[in-house]
Amino acid sequence: MERRSLLVGSLAGAAATAAIARATQPELERHRSEAKISYAQQGEDLIVEHLFRVLENPRPSYIDIGAWEPILNNNTYLLYEQGSRGLLVEPNPYYAERLRRERPGDLVLTAGIGVTQQAEADFYIIRGDGQNNTFDKAQADLIAARLGPQAIERVIKMPLVNINDVLAKNFPPGGPHFFSTDVEGLDLEILQALDFTRFRPQVIITETMTVDTWELMPEIIELVKAQDYSVRGSTFVNTTFIDNRALKKRG
Repeated sequence: MERRSLLVGSLAGAAATAAIARATQPELERHRSEAKISYAQQGEDLIVEHLFRVLENPRPSYIDIGAWEPILNNNTYLLYEQGSRGLLVEPNPYYAERLRRERPGDLVLTAGIGVTQQAEADFYIIRGDGQNNTFDKAQADLIAARLGPQAIERVIKMPLVNINDVLAKNFPPGGPHFFSTDVEGLDLEILQALDFTRFRPQVIITETMTVDTWELMPEIIELVKAQDYSVRGSTFVNTTFIDNRALKKRG
């Protein structure tokens, strides 16, 4: 008797599960049709897109420092696809040419971002896909120590342009709405040099992971928060901030 009750109960449970599955299938298909594609390394562009929806800014301008790839692993391509335009800064000539070819609506600057008035600097081309290329000699030395001197493919002289000069030349007063930086070890220096009294991005995303140790860099987080920004997204590599003043205006 107990075995029969168990069998009947199991059959009833299976039938109920199948009925629920049939009922939820249209809902699942609807969600699949509404799913969004992320082009960024770890989905950061979806966070950024959401923040601009909150700020009611459908076409934010941007500067992408260390743009690297035109589409995949790029923080600004999703915005570009939706009609936004901006400035891509990429010192590697190979990737700069790809950016010009595949992002014709954007301006591309083949240079490094400087934090002083220094005119040029050594740019270390690292073997591989290019994501570890750097102006930071200390970081290049760490890579060479870990992988051998052959890891540094070549060193080229690259012109430098001051971050505030670039923003003043290419954007209206207040600067771009979105500020993205990924420059392998120099993000802190760029943010320290940024004149927040002249240029106030609504959203900032920056690499906050130390490449050689994978630890977070609290100095960057504290620096940006001190300018009245708050953290609204974090991945293993990057941290996303929103301007509290812009957010309050929407409140």
